[in-house]
Parts: sequence; structure tokens; C-alpha cells
Amino acid sequence: MPTVGVAIGAAWGVLDQFEESMRKRKTSVLPLTPMTEHAQYPRFYGEAVQMIDVAECALLQSDNDYMEWCRRAAEDGIEFGPELDRRLQLRKQYCAKLAYEAVGIMMRVNGSAGMRSGAMWQRYARDLTVLMTHNTDISDAWEREGEDPRYFYQFSPRGYA
Repeated sequence: MPTVGVAIGAAWGVLDQFEESMRKRKTSVLPLTPMTEHAQYPRFYGEAVQMIDVAECALLQSDNDYMEWCRRAAEDGIEFGPELDRRLQLRKQYCAKLAYEAVGIMMRVNGSAGMRSGAMWQRYARDLTVLMTHNTDISDAWEREGEDPRYFYQFSPRGYA
């Protein structure tokens, strides 16, 4: 699932755009104040930072777990079975979902200002939307895989199952 790293990177890119927007713009409601001085906007910024940070940390830990589980299988004979594999896949899918949701928060808070055609915000949002909805195993169906392992084997692309 190398696309998860791309999703997290795109979310960090949107965060940069959001921070710049907050520094330059004022609130859209009275009294008009710089976004950075209004309590609401830094709170949303902090929430987005934490969501992306958690996604990145979980992705890196997934890779560490994979290596450890492979080592245990090779050296200690402890099976690295399909349950552990699914656990890693679902965790990584959740990382992508967290990054996508962080971008959604920033887009709602920022409004349409960054969504003009060709703008970086618009590109990041479009690319993440494609990742989350296009021919992938990441969309809402990921939740079903955690409910019933048979769902995973029946509907996952053969490269995953």
C-alpha cells in the first residue's frame, strides 16, 4: 500500500497551504479578525496536525511491525499468518482515511478560497479523492474487512488476498 505514504504527504502539503491561508486571511464573520487570532481556526489547525501525525506514526509503526513479524517468523518460527497481514493492511487503510479526513477539515474551514481550478489545494484534494474512491481497497469497504475475514478474501484484489 505505497499510496498511503502519498496520501499522508499530500495531507502535509494541504496543511502548509492551510497555514499560509490562516496567516493571510481574516475570518468571514464579524468581527473580522485575522484567522490566527481567532480561537476556532488554530484549533482546527491543531486537529489536522494531530490527525496527519497519528496517520504518519501508525504507518511507520506498521512497517516496523511488518519487519518484526517477519523476523519472528524466520527466526522463532512464529507464524505470520493472514490475520496479522490483514491487521497491517487495515491499519494502513485507516492511515489514509485519517489523512483524507484531516484534509476535509481544512477544506471546510478554509472555504472555497483554495479550490479554484489549478490551485494546489484543489490538486491535493482531487488526488486524495481519487485515492479514496477510485479502484482501490481503501474506500468505506475497508471497514467490512475488519468485521469478517471472508469479506477480505472475497473482495480484495488478488494482490492483497
